[in-house]
Amino acid sequence: MRLAVALLLLAAMPASAQSRADAAEAEGRFVRALTAVAIEDFETARRSLDAVLEAAPGDVTVLTLRAEVATAMDAPADAVFFARRATEAAPDRAEAWLAFATALRGARQPAEAASVIDRARTLSPADPDVLALSADLAAERGDAAAERDALAALVRVGDTVAARLRLSVLAEQQGDADDALAQAQAAVRLAPNDPAVRRRVDELRGGARSAASPTPGGEADGPALFAAGQFAEAADALLAEIDDDPRQIDRWALALQALAQTADPRAGATADDALLLFASVPSVLVGAAEAYAAAGRTDDALAAAQRAADALDLLGDDLPDAPALRARLDAVLSR
Repeated sequence: MRLAVALLLLAAMPASAQSRADAAEAEGRFVRALTAVAIEDFETARRSLDAVLEAAPGDVTVLTLRAEVATAMDAPADAVFFARRATEAAPDRAEAWLAFATALRGARQPAEAASVIDRARTLSPADPDVLALSADLAAERGDAAAERDALAALVRVGDTVAARLRLSVLAEQQGDADDALAQAQAAVRLAPNDPAVRRRVDELRGGARSAASPTPGGEADGPALFAAGQFAEAADALLAEIDDDPRQIDRWALALQALAQTADPRAGATADDALLLFASVPSVLVGAAEAYAAAGRTDDALAAAQRAADALDLLGDDLPDAPALRARLDAVLSR
């Protein structure tokens, strides 16, 4: 159960009860229910919530929590009953439809659950819980396109390692090796010390990691390849170096430029990741603008270019590479 939902109930309880005394009693019961859920004492939670519902039979938050408790108690019919009541009490509340879809899934009604989660997604298209369940339901019915769509939306609002790895697997299944690697690399940037995530990248890259590693005592292959104009090879090498240490701003900037030069399909996703980490660094912003432009994401390219121009104005032309960055910005804006 989401804490924000519980807090909504506490705020609304006085309006639902018939008197202050009733409200205080109902609030106390609800707090007991929350405590019971936290320690997985679902029978106590059930009794407390049923008592609250006697005073507030149409309270959507109590109903959704009651449905969740029923699911935890392996009572799918009860879960569906209370979740359906929640949607009837508040048809414009996404959390009610989310609870209903969850209950239907537990009751082994996948088609109905898919329809209901679509309603929740219409009401709250950026809710991570809604998107996660939408992806899970799509996976269970074998709809790879719908699963990919939900996961892509999910990583835009709440990036997770699990979502990135699932996107990587889906891309691999579709034969898109570049996107499979890009999604796995994004997972590494979220969890750089996770051995399983690194193994996934190594599996997809094969032997490229060792070839792209910095040479002992010398310059790393990525910048050297970039300087030699070997942009495709440089992109792979630079992304490998970023996987090893995502804090390398110069590698991000060069990687974005290399990806843009070759119109690499990883350009847009890499720009998204770069701006999550370095949203105000001029060289990264300019590289992101170029990468977005190469990926055909015109609005994102213009937004990144404007942010880059603002950052350059703020820092002034004392920045050593300011003239070159401005020239690259002009090239993006003139497309």
